[in-house]
Amino acid sequence: MTELPVPRTRIIARLHRVEGQLRGIQKMVQQERDCVDILMQLAATRAAIESVGALVLRNYTEICMQKEEGNKGENLANAVAMWMGGKANRR
Repeated sequence: MTELPVPRTRIIARLHRVEGQLRGIQKMVQQERDCVDILMQLAATRAAIESVGALVLRNYTEICMQKEEGNKGENLANAVAMWMGGKANRR
C-alpha cells in the first residue's frame, strides 16, 4: 500500500466526525430546534467536509497524479474543478 502524505486513518477519523455531526443535525431537526442553530451546525459540517476534501486533494497531487498519464496540469485542473463543483474537462 502506498504511503500517503495524509494517512488514510486521519481522513477516516475526520469522516467519522462529519458522520457524527450529520446525525446530530438530524436529531436537531427532529427535535424542532431553532433554525439558526441548525444552520450553524450545517455550516460547521460543510467546513469539515471541505477540510477532508482538501486532504484528499493533497494526496491526489502528491501521489495519484504522479501515476497518471497525459497532461498533468489538465488532470490537476480537472480534479480541482470536480471538487469545486464545476465540470471536469473529460476527453
